[in-house]
Amino acid sequence: MASTHTKHRPAEWRLFPATKTLAFYDSFAQYIELCEVESAALKDSIQKMQDEPLNALKPLPLLYHELRHWIDHMATVWGRQRLIAGFNAMNARESDNVAEFWRIVHYMRLTDRDTFGKYYRTVEQTVVPSGATPVWAFQFSCGKRFDADGRLDDRCPIFFTRFSWSNGEMACRVPFSVSALLETSAMHTEVGIEDVLVGSLDKAERMIEERARNHHRMSGLYNAELGVYSTAVHSIANRMNLHVSSHAYPLASALASLCLNLSDELFEHLRVPPEFEPWGELNQAALTSRDRGYAYLLLLYHADNRLVNKPIEWVEAACRQAGLPNLSKIGEAAQSQRHSLAGDVIDGPHRDRLDNLIEIGDSIAERVGVTFTVDSILNSLPEFVLPPILCADMEWHSFGPSTPRYDSAEIEEWVMKCISMERQFDEFMAACGH
Repeated sequence: MASTHTKHRPAEWRLFPATKTLAFYDSFAQYIELCEVESAALKDSIQKMQDEPLNALKPLPLLYHELRHWIDHMATVWGRQRLIAGFNAMNARESDNVAEFWRIVHYMRLTDRDTFGKYYRTVEQTVVPSGATPVWAFQFSCGKRFDADGRLDDRCPIFFTRFSWSNGEMACRVPFSVSALLETSAMHTEVGIEDVLVGSLDKAERMIEERARNHHRMSGLYNAELGVYSTAVHSIANRMNLHVSSHAYPLASALASLCLNLSDELFEHLRVPPEFEPWGELNQAALTSRDRGYAYLLLLYHADNRLVNKPIEWVEAACRQAGLPNLSKIGEAAQSQRHSLAGDVIDGPHRDRLDNLIEIGDSIAERVGVTFTVDSILNSLPEFVLPPILCADMEWHSFGPSTPRYDSAEIEEWVMKCISMERQFDEFMAACGH
């Protein structure tokens, strides 16, 4: 890659800590960047993972965090919808087909909805107040988002988790967005590979690393500025009365994956729990808009805390209680919708690239199902066609026996085209509605 490469925008999904980007997955250009990992370190960590696990503890958790984002983007119903919307917008612009430019607005609004933007997030108290303990109490709340004209819109509800310290002081308010689901799943995958690596160390090293990593994880879980990374797992822990994050993460990750894989038709079958009745018609508005964050909360309130030691059974029981079929039927519905979305694809100069990514996504989905456990990902990952990975020394890499070698010049051209296209999207959005 050219030495003039600069990061073109804040990534949609970022790793701890938010103040310094260590790695990111670019969903528009479909590549991973490891901002502080050199090529040699990455190669060594992968090749010598079993023999030198301590050296792998920096690069591999970062890589697996971002790979989980890529897997969610490639292999879920939600991801397929976003992938096609992005390529449709690009193909419409590249073809200069003004009748199809509405697809640019559609894509940009979808990505905005996945995060809800900074306006709806609040940070009140970033440090543990005097006399309080590093524990958060939580409650759910519901409101309405603003429409394009700045008016509250009854059709666009937004659901929050409000966290407060043990003395009652507010810590933060976090929208329950798709981004929250993605980050919880990615953190679970990151923690999973860390546990594998630490577990293979000798006793003395293992004790040191476990202590350091437990401290790091707890600091992240109770950092009000990073609430989007932990809100989904906190919600599980509080609702199911769990006191150890390692017990809550597998549940949160499996439930998040399930919600990303819900087909449109299944939203119509979801039963609103009694606790949500005070929100009135906003419940139906959330179901109509296929709000996946809301679906996560709804299923959580149907979950049975007697099954918390069996994440897949726990998810399936919650689905059954909420009016959904079993996981096998949900998987069939997800597959059907992923395939039917092919009818939404428009032609253009990048159609072949999209078709290739769709094929990759289908092969991944077939292996990992709809709950995406860490074990299924770790066991299947060597068989996947992985995305291009850019290291800190600007070298491109790919791994896995079935992965083709990427041509660096071709990747560079694609990334630069995506950077240019995003700028054109911004310009077009600014021109709309005036």
